[in-house]
Amino acid sequence: MKIKAKYFLILLLVIFVVKLFNGCSEKNSPNQPILSDEEKIQSLYNEFASYYNDENVSGIIGLYSDSYLHDGIIKSDLNDIWDGRIGWNITRIVIQTTINGNIAECVADMYYTDNGIPDSMHAEPGGEDDDVCYLRKEESDWKIYGNQILSFMKFQKNSTAINWSVCKFWKSSNEIEVYSGPSQQDDEDFEFRLTLTEGNLPSGTYSNHDRVSSIHYYEYSTIENVSISITKFDMNNRIVEGTFSATLKNLGNQTIHISEGSFRAID
Repeated sequence: MKIKAKYFLILLLVIFVVKLFNGCSEKNSPNQPILSDEEKIQSLYNEFASYYNDENVSGIIGLYSDSYLHDGIIKSDLNDIWDGRIGWNITRIVIQTTINGNIAECVADMYYTDNGIPDSMHAEPGGEDDDVCYLRKEESDWKIYGNQILSFMKFQKNSTAINWSVCKFWKSSNEIEVYSGPSQQDDEDFEFRLTLTEGNLPSGTYSNHDRVSSIHYYEYSTIENVSISITKFDMNNRIVEGTFSATLKNLGNQTIHISEGSFRAID
């Protein structure tokens, strides 16, 4: 009995050693190479192209960080944004990546075909309008992170709070227009325009008697009075901030009062 017990213990020891060796072999298997951060980022872009070509919106959104924020757009906004933008066939993506710790900045050239005709475009997986796509390393994976810039437009309409999470602006040679809306697209649901007489817009308060050429809320387009204060005009970072109030009237002579307005608009 003692001999059998001895051999049984030896057998258990052999089984343990074999399993330990196999576990170490699997961790260092040549079939599972350790990827560099650059290779992981390229893999993320390749996944994006695959999901895009398959019209897989949920797959694309899975590449975004839960903390994604870009010009006021957050992850929950992306379904509506990507739903109408899929349709090209991406054949390959060439990226230039700058990695600084757990943050990376990427510029991508996407090559695609349209009706069988090869071409190329300059675009980002985040659907972002600027040249740089911002990524963050979360655990061992890279996710699309955004520039983390918050934009908003808030005001009271006849004492009812309105809060829109995206606010944009565009600037031409002699005017600037700030717009926002519940659709978070450029539909000008709410808009005011400042007409400039010089290259830059200095901080200050403006009314419809000087630089304000238009302001409207849906069909309310007649200005009874308006006051807009520009508190920040930063063209280097493409940000305009300010406060505003107004009384507007529609064709039916109905009036709405806009009060306690504030905005942070991103170009």
